[in-house]
Amino acid sequence: MPIELPRTSKSSVFCRNVRIAGILIPILLFFLCSFSSAAGGLEIIANPKGATESLDASTLRGIFGMHMTRWPDGTPIKVFVLPDDNPEHEKFAKTFLNTYPHQLRRNWDRLVFSGTGNAPIKVEDEQEMLKMIRSTPGAIGYVESVEESANVHVIETR
Repeated sequence: MPIELPRTSKSSVFCRNVRIAGILIPILLFFLCSFSSAAGGLEIIANPKGATESLDASTLRGIFGMHMTRWPDGTPIKVFVLPDDNPEHEKFAKTFLNTYPHQLRRNWDRLVFSGTGNAPIKVEDEQEMLKMIRSTPGAIGYVESVEESANVHVIETR
């Protein structure tokens, strides 16, 4: 005697599809939002003297990891960062460097305490960041947004 398989009604197929869509749509939206705002609204800025037009993620990690110390033209790089507990600093570390602020701090402390390198220069807020970037040749940092009249160079990231 042949075995009869239960027939699925159109409503049960529809309900199953709705459940799957209910799971997949939020996941897809999460990924689309995270990639569409990859920079998270932050801009990498530098002093116009010595800075390059664009940097890839690896070079950016080298600069903010304090391993790259000179721009391609030989100008010393001066790295400026916001305090570890600043939300923009956390966003910058996660988005651009793919790390956490406490990991950055641990690496910088290791360089300083071992005598093999320096920590970046900490500024208190974005206004001070802009002021220091403008006045320091070879400087690099980040801000939430920058006006055209700020007299700093915005570096594109790849």
